[in-house]
Amino acid sequence: MEQNPTRREIAEVWVSVSAPRGTTKTVQLPDGTRIRLNADTKLEYLQGFSQRRVRLVNGEAYFDVAKDSLRPFSLKITESGRLRVLGTAFNVRAYSDDPVVSLVHGRVAVGSFSDGRETILDPMRQISLASGAEVRRFNLRSVTGWKDGDLYYEDKPLEKVLEDLERTYDAEFLKNPEFDGKKLYTGSLLIKKHLDNVLVGLSYTTGLTFERLGDKRFRVK
Repeated sequence: MEQNPTRREIAEVWVSVSAPRGTTKTVQLPDGTRIRLNADTKLEYLQGFSQRRVRLVNGEAYFDVAKDSLRPFSLKITESGRLRVLGTAFNVRAYSDDPVVSLVHGRVAVGSFSDGRETILDPMRQISLASGAEVRRFNLRSVTGWKDGDLYYEDKPLEKVLEDLERTYDAEFLKNPEFDGKKLYTGSLLIKKHLDNVLVGLSYTTGLTFERLGDKRFRVK
């Protein structure tokens, strides 16, 4: 933990914005940067924004950063790492303790607090911060489809799919003991539809059954 903060750090005021479960939100920062917040996401930015510093406290967000060669854009991702960018678009998913950065276009330097190293990402490459995994390609639809109402999966464990639906619809799924959360799912869920319609489609493709227990509570078999 950092000791003896400077006067400047003590005087810093951070503005907090969030998208609760069941909602998404678009935020425009004073420099023109646009950020799309996924459900259950909290973000903070420095008041006044003379220094372009942002913190993603938790959740997932898509950043379209305004170009400013004189003021680099800095993003702190939970306690795992940070990004330095000039003008670019990227997605950060940080619901777990292993945040993933996916660069759509532009260029970013991704640094890890654990070892201090930086990795330069090129377009259509992603990296997991905490695990230190190698840079890899990604499917644009599976990473950014959420902001357009399309949850697209390629070999995703069903337990992770249901976690996404819980956040997206502010729902709750109780699993029977026989539920196999490790079973992989590939497909698309259009979240602009009512949750009941989404579950009908998911049931058809996976064989799962959903017993309604309340307004947005279901037992999964």
